[in-house]
Amino acid sequence: MDVTGSGELNLIDVGRFGAAVWGDGGALVQGLRLHTQGEQVAWTSVVLDSKEGAAVIALRANGAPIIWRPGPGRHNFTALQFTGKDDAANETRSNVSGIGVHAEIRIDSMWTVIDTFRNDSGPGQSLQPIAVGLGGHKQIDFVAMDWSDGVLQTEIDLIAGELHTIEEIQRQKSSCPVLFAWDGEKYEFVSDLLGVGGMGYLVAPGEYAPPRPWENFMLPLGLLRPKDGRYVLKLGEPMEEVCYLDSARLVVYDVPPGWKMTLDERMSILGPEPTGQPVFYRDEILPMRATNDRGEDVTSLLTIADHRAAPVGDVDRRFIGRLVDEHVLVLEFSEPIDARGKQPILIIDGWVEYPYSQTMFAAWQAQAEYRAPTIEALGDDGMWHIVLEQFGYPAGMPRQMSVPLVDLPAGATELRIRTNQEIYWDRISVAYAEPCPQAVRHELALHSAELSTVGFAHRTTARQRMPHYDYQNRRPFFDTRHMTGNYTAFGPVIELISETDNALAIFGPGEEIDLAFDALGDDPPAGWRRCFVFETRGWCKDMDLYTRDGETVGPLPTAGAATVQRDRLHRRYNTRYESGW
Repeated sequence: MDVTGSGELNLIDVGRFGAAVWGDGGALVQGLRLHTQGEQVAWTSVVLDSKEGAAVIALRANGAPIIWRPGPGRHNFTALQFTGKDDAANETRSNVSGIGVHAEIRIDSMWTVIDTFRNDSGPGQSLQPIAVGLGGHKQIDFVAMDWSDGVLQTEIDLIAGELHTIEEIQRQKSSCPVLFAWDGEKYEFVSDLLGVGGMGYLVAPGEYAPPRPWENFMLPLGLLRPKDGRYVLKLGEPMEEVCYLDSARLVVYDVPPGWKMTLDERMSILGPEPTGQPVFYRDEILPMRATNDRGEDVTSLLTIADHRAAPVGDVDRRFIGRLVDEHVLVLEFSEPIDARGKQPILIIDGWVEYPYSQTMFAAWQAQAEYRAPTIEALGDDGMWHIVLEQFGYPAGMPRQMSVPLVDLPAGATELRIRTNQEIYWDRISVAYAEPCPQAVRHELALHSAELSTVGFAHRTTARQRMPHYDYQNRRPFFDTRHMTGNYTAFGPVIELISETDNALAIFGPGEEIDLAFDALGDDPPAGWRRCFVFETRGWCKDMDLYTRDGETVGPLPTAGAATVQRDRLHRRYNTRYESGW
């Protein structure tokens, strides 16, 4: 332990009748030979004063305990106490006592490294603060902490002589790449992408979810505007993860008056598998009444896509993204769902709170199951019949998904959705798919693609875990690390992402690919809708403790056999080595 306040650890040599403190080079520290005046049977250090550092207490075989308090001549100390509970967020990720924190402390040019695991024999884990000697300086410049759940956190400017309680920040450390679009004035946050392509995601020991290496995303109507004759999208990584982008396309669908469009898209669990293809419809019905498992009328919340979702009920504080009880929605319609002679589809706007790999491991240990949404329909026999069991959910931050409703009971007018996942249903409707031969498809030319480091967009989280990233408010550094390995060199990467060929543009925290597509020259005819679909092929991976290969960029993913073209492009572009901070 640091006895002198120099910031360097000393060796305390304990004998039967006392102790001595040795410093750097094996020299006895002057004035720090301690005598018990009797045989001692146990001793330990104790922080009685945050400014003066640790004292030593000894228990003697005969007589009262002796406390050697800090004497004169020491440098100032400050004390640190860690807790995994964040009072502001009312959440706990690591243990409340902060056991298992690894901290690296910078004071001017000096480093002190500590761990809160016990480092001596005894009946239990000490919950004493950690005394840090400042070596004559007035403050700790910064502390970098690895919490027991793998979260990296830094705190700066901790002044001397005080007890600093540091709470683990309950931030989202990983998800998947986020999308920004030029709206005519600024780059506006849209959502995240490629969550379906998460690699190494643990669902049980030795079992990993298979990634789906593509996602098509329909942008909100009216959002995207040309900038200097180009539509500009940015795909960036504001979290501790890596993205492997194979290709990106921007496709435009001009839809005639009276028609609407969605995509056959979702995170699929038990099926049916999505195709990513456009689904056109003219007819749509909203529920005339919607109630939840608690008897609350949530109709007004489910008929408008306004980022105000139906309340999910109590969250299970043990596990991210899981509810204490099942969230059930009963949707009543004014007519039989199968009455129009067309294929009914369920369209849902919403978002999900994703658990991490370690969350899934903890849930497996506790035998706490995650049950994806199941759709049921009320038959004329008065019984609920399963239509789609654990079909899936919106694959990340706010987006629209759809799923075909097959094998409905004849004449059913009520649907029921049930899940114990923390999913926020924003708007739900039933539409009727049919071909639209008048729709016009345009695939826009990719004009440029530039990889660069841009920093970290400021994230805020509104009610119901609704995320937002402010691209105009970015910081150059954040509490993130790079996985170890080769990333794509900064600069043009259009050769890597213009074709789906398993040649990957690889980028990590604080980095983005700026994509510019040639804009269409003319507006659609009056009354027509212009729908933009961003089609991506690729994968992502986080650094969770239980994610497979979560510390390294490799092994690289592929949707097929490696090719000479892929190897050539990787040798040319993927030359930037990164590791750690």
